[in-house]
Amino acid sequence: MGMVTMALIFGLIMPIGAVIETRNANVTFNDIKVVIDDIPTILTDLEGGEVEPILVFNTLYVPLSPIARALGKTSVYDSKTKTVYIGKNTSAGLTPVKLSDVNLLSTSGNTWTFSESAKDNKENTLKNCYECSIYGEGSRTYSLNGEYTKIEGTIYRPYDTRPYSINTKVEMYDGDKLLYESNIFVGETPSAKFSVNIAGVKTLKILISCQNTRLGISDVILYKK
Repeated sequence: MGMVTMALIFGLIMPIGAVIETRNANVTFNDIKVVIDDIPTILTDLEGGEVEPILVFNTLYVPLSPIARALGKTSVYDSKTKTVYIGKNTSAGLTPVKLSDVNLLSTSGNTWTFSESAKDNKENTLKNCYECSIYGEGSRTYSLNGEYTKIEGTIYRPYDTRPYSINTKVEMYDGDKLLYESNIFVGETPSAKFSVNIAGVKTLKILISCQNTRLGISDVILYKK
């Protein structure tokens, strides 16, 4: 087909956790070829039509579903959680539930604060953020009644805590049983995702330890049977 450059309006998802931003973009089609394990591969849609990688802002974009199929993987987009699953998807058939919609039984220690968005120490914008502030440990206990299979989210140090090399962490308990203990987060520790098996758990306590600084969790989703 040769090189073709088209001006399009593109909805791009910018760095981790950022809002969707609409831009005018020059999209370049330049007969980009795909070779997988030394085998030239033609990417096709579900109807057999050929699809091609494109260049946008000097970045190469490859259509996800065709490349996944070419690699022998399935791909699914969950619009509720805005998550793309490639290959194994243990969340199939489950209902995603935000932490804010789970029954809160009790709180203990330092108060958590909630904000719709916050910046982590690398200036990434995160959504649905809970932070435990500078006075020590703070926990929340939720009633699950054995109805959930796993909990996922992101642990982060807030942007203004970068200078403070103080140990912070997150723990999760089923009664007195420790289910999860995060790595130690200090001022410059990058945000990290977590995924914890909570199958059969009736009450879940989430404990944030952050003496003299702050630590947060964001985009926390529980998956219900």
